[in-house]
Amino acid sequence: MDFISERVGYTRTTEDLTVYIKGSKKSDIKKINYLKAWVILWAAAGGLLVVQLFLPYSLGQAQFFIVGLIGFWVYFFYIAIKAYYFRKYGMETIYINNDKFMIRRDVHSKKGKPKWFKANEKNPFSLVEEKKGGLNHLFYNSFWITTGGTISFGSNKSDFRFGLQLTEDESKKLVSLLNKALHIQTQKK
Repeated sequence: MDFISERVGYTRTTEDLTVYIKGSKKSDIKKINYLKAWVILWAAAGGLLVVQLFLPYSLGQAQFFIVGLIGFWVYFFYIAIKAYYFRKYGMETIYINNDKFMIRRDVHSKKGKPKWFKANEKNPFSLVEEKKGGLNHLFYNSFWITTGGTISFGSNKSDFRFGLQLTEDESKKLVSLLNKALHIQTQKK
């Protein structure tokens, strides 16, 4: 296996290319532990919310409000657990063979659901350009977010992103490697 960085490695044969992007690097252990503490504290807060359902209130609307809060709590609890496991044990896998490629996110040894694509144009992979200090830039660079990425392909309306929080240098090298690995047959008319 060859490496672009601590997080990005790849294997290449004459037929295909497989790229592996780890969910985090070794120096992110402190962030992972903070995320774990957040999950534990969030679980405790959820327990306190559930207890509120069983306390007597004079207004029936208070219980509807608490049920709504519990709904939001469950959603963000799911997001936090998903982020923790992906950052600690996760990996993005990109497989390219000729003009077809697959992307999936694996956690532990459980393989994620693969998404298959066919490249319609030469060099379909590109860097995602986010305005520094903008809301999207802040959101996608948050450690607990497991969506988005620094590399995209597709049209602007239907682009697909991957490569969570890669550095600019890692992204440039990976885009170059992925675009070189595609063997698109151009049709002559």
